[in-house]
Amino acid sequence: MRFKKYYSQEYYQPIKVAKEVVFHINNVELEGETKAVLRIGIGRGHGKSLHPSVMINGVAVNVPTNYAGEAQTDRE
Repeated sequence: MRFKKYYSQEYYQPIKVAKEVVFHINNVELEGETKAVLRIGIGRGHGKSLHPSVMINGVAVNVPTNYAGEAQTDRE
């Protein structure tokens, strides 16, 4: 299986109340058997939700709650 990474045109975007944050990943090539992995980095203040709502092309995606990495509660 061949791997190819695609990146969004947008990167850091601040979270604002009741505002969508939109990212565009264009020109994705689909060849043969295709598997996609969406990697999301979430940086929020302590006590804030780390469980985003994610939609791809208007379709809601199930986001697991067992994210990788540490909670970083010892950092500001």
